[in-house]
Amino acid sequence: GIAGYRNTIADQGGTLTGSMVRAGWTHTFANGSTLDTRAYISRDERDQPILYESRDLLGLEAQHTLVMDERHTVVWGGEFRHWWENFQSFNDFHFADPKTTISLGSLFIQDEVALRPGLKLTVGLKAETNSYSGADWLPSVRLAWSPHEDSVLWAAVSRAVRTKNRIERE
Repeated sequence: GIAGYRNTIADQGGTLTGSMVRAGWTHTFANGSTLDTRAYISRDERDQPILYESRDLLGLEAQHTLVMDERHTVVWGGEFRHWWENFQSFNDFHFADPKTTISLGSLFIQDEVALRPGLKLTVGLKAETNSYSGADWLPSVRLAWSPHEDSVLWAAVSRAVRTKNRIERE
């Protein structure tokens, strides 16, 4: 399906405008496996007496869930985001170049296995690259136990990174 919005808000002597169009497609295969895809574009703009900021974003995502059997599922996919920013300040804070282009891409795979009824092990790996910090590897391991139908106890060990924003980087 396709969805979109556009909104403008008056704020502190200026305006904040945002718009987005998003499209997605999902297909379920005969064995229960699924393929989900999404694409979106957006534009945000803030125009105030002390600054002007705009951001145009293009995003693509895909995820394939493979049902191997009743105890084993593999999920893999990826995403790509590319945005163009313009940040102009009319006070003492300035970027050397107010316009920049930033990209982020990632691929992931996750394997979930039911070790016995009520006990699942999930092992995953995500590889991510972006314009500011380069490549990162993000592994994770999770164990989930459901002693009853309405409760779950889980533990996880993961590596996570936070991508620095433009102010921190430039």
